[in-house]
Amino acid sequence: MCGRTSLANLPEHLQPFLLRYGIRDVPPWYTPRYNIAPTQDQMVIVERDGQREVLPMRWGLIPSWAKDPAIGNRMINARVETLATKPAYRGAFAKRRGLMVVDSYYEWRTNPSGPKTPFRIHLAGDLPFTIAALWERWRTADVEIETCTVITTDASAAMRNIHHRMPVIISETSADAWLSAGTQMRDVGAIMSAGVDALIAYPVSVYVNAPSNDGARCWEPEADT
Repeated sequence: MCGRTSLANLPEHLQPFLLRYGIRDVPPWYTPRYNIAPTQDQMVIVERDGQREVLPMRWGLIPSWAKDPAIGNRMINARVETLATKPAYRGAFAKRRGLMVVDSYYEWRTNPSGPKTPFRIHLAGDLPFTIAALWERWRTADVEIETCTVITTDASAAMRNIHHRMPVIISETSADAWLSAGTQMRDVGAIMSAGVDALIAYPVSVYVNAPSNDGARCWEPEADT
């Protein structure tokens, strides 16, 4: 699964990355974060009416038909194997795909004894990258919320010793294909295979376990146990 991310690049470093995806400026609402948890906002690139834009979306998908928005608290991840068939995701897979912008994600390794060990997983140089996402807009007479979920797949060989699942990483060259509604389920395997081998993982402190903790301390390496 994927239960925590970061996006802490300074705006001047993030802007060239977004420009390559057709986004001219870093949005004014952007704030660097070292520890983004479910129910908090993620930066998501979407394509609507042939135009790309970047939006803040609450992490935890609320299907448009949901009666209670609390369902989103349990829908932070969507398995790629069931995107096209599961009622909660098939509409978004057909029409509302996104690219979640991150510069790392965290995963917890289960140990033979003692607490789980958190790992930070990132690219060299802490460069931004994108994760496949789905998004929805949930409305009532008084409220409108845009939410998202991370798509996960079987972990790569390099990441399998940490967790058996991982986010689907979308390389820059695969972004157009992922965002295109014409891309069918049979094509997704080729799209999601690129970029995985470049990921680096190292253990960090259990400080990151608390969603309220933020700042560079979340990235500090910790001795493996």
